[in-house]
Amino acid sequence: MAIGRRFLFCLLVIIGQSGAFADPLAFVTNQQSNDVSVVDTATGQLIKTVAVGIKPAGVSIDNAGAQVFISNPGDGTVSVIDMKQFSVSRTLATG
Repeated sequence: MAIGRRFLFCLLVIIGQSGAFADPLAFVTNQQSNDVSVVDTATGQLIKTVAVGIKPAGVSIDNAGAQVFISNPGDGTVSVIDMKQFSVSRTLATG
């Protein structure tokens, strides 16, 4: 896919096989579309696209592998993604 003049910023976080899933996953932040792509790195298949806050940038996963935290500096929030449903379970204001 040609991107052309569009600016694409992405951050990948890969969960290893010892985590909550048998196959590693990548969480790719998409600042232009304000969402996160969940990708199965073993197959390269897109599992789901999750809408989050404005200009998602940072990704962090809790120790249990149950939640993914996405920082959204564009609106000053953190989106919490439930790893079982691949959906936003709550949004936290950062002040």
